Amino acid sequence: MRVVLVCACLVALSFCLNNSWGTLLTNDPPSPRCGHVMGATYTDTTLTEVSVLFVLGGMSSGNEVLASAAYLDMQDGEEQWAALTYPAYAVRAYASAVSVGTGMYLFGGFNSDMEFTDDLYYVELADPANPVWTIIHHGLVWPEARAKASLSLSEDGTQAILLGGETEGGVVLDTWRFNLAQALTSAVLVAPTGSYSDWPCARAGHVAEYVTQADQTYVMLQGGTGSNGRALSDVWQLHLGISPQWEEVTHTIGGSAYPATT
Repeated sequence: MRVVLVCACLVALSFCLNNSWGTLLTNDPPSPRCGHVMGATYTDTTLTEVSVLFVLGGMSSGNEVLASAAYLDMQDGEEQWAALTYPAYAVRAYASAVSVGTGMYLFGGFNSDMEFTDDLYYVELADPANPVWTIIHHGLVWPEARAKASLSLSEDGTQAILLGGETEGGVVLDTWRFNLAQALTSAVLVAPTGSYSDWPCARAGHVAEYVTQADQTYVMLQGGTGSNGRALSDVWQLHLGISPQWEEVTHTIGGSAYPATT
């Protein structure tokens, strides 16, 4: 199982595979920010040896969307931060991202004008000093522009699940499956069975993970902020398959924030 740890303030710490904190000897870590994304590339297919850590975009304390990115080479023995080329058209804050192979997929978020976006990028980081940015062309059916959504990746890296987030019309709960293995990336709306009262409430800023266990695949959803601005603590499973279905695991402390909206 892969565990992704996201820090609101990245300074100079690492969480090692032996479950201990250690200090990285960094020269100049990324500037203070929030709403950024972090990813990693690996030297092997077992995801045990990290090659490069990278940080993209985000927002400053002055609410400026940052046009900066950096990477930390974990293989050269120096562990020094270096600037990562970040094209102006891909500048984002509160985007959704997943690492896959030697790169990362990046969806949506706020652009430098604080507008919601719906584009999907792939950045290849096999050579972090020379990243290759590619916009993913897609079909007509596509998710609404949004920020603060979750994006989780299947174990084989061929599918990603986009869930919820904040749109121009407010927070949502719609769920989309990206088929990344196709030449023309497609997005399919996942339509759970049951009524809104059987679903979690719409939310943004939550976390989710694509899980494969035995013969079942599902997305685990936790927390976030509901349409009333209240922080949530509930946990849900979205069972994938022919008839997707939500299952509540634990309630939000103090009661749930219903009704749900798509």
